Amino acid sequence: MRAEEQIITEMGKLAQMAYKSPSQDNFKIDAILSDFIDDDNGIKYKLNSEYRVINYVDNDDTDMQALLLEQGKTNGNGDFKGSGNYVLAFCGTEPNCSRANSKSQKQI
Repeated sequence: MRAEEQIITEMGKLAQMAYKSPSQDNFKIDAILSDFIDDDNGIKYKLNSEYRVINYVDNDDTDMQALLLEQGKTNGNGDFKGSGNYVLAFCGTEPNCSRANSKSQKQI
């Protein structure tokens, strides 16, 4: 697979990861991620790089979820060395959330 295809595939996996519940252990700040299990199909995805969770957002009002990750590597002791490259992975809002419904009702 070409480098561009690998990057696009990796970004797609990270975007899919943003749909996971942030209450899970792997979303804790400073957690190191190298793989994840898709909640919808149970498939375990291996990432090409390791990422450290810098922060996440899970907004119940809009159903917006986002992860801020730093790409890097862990050494033999499990210490993470960040590369200075960051990724923001997010999923959009759901049109059926209560806040969106109340706004659309007011506009009618």
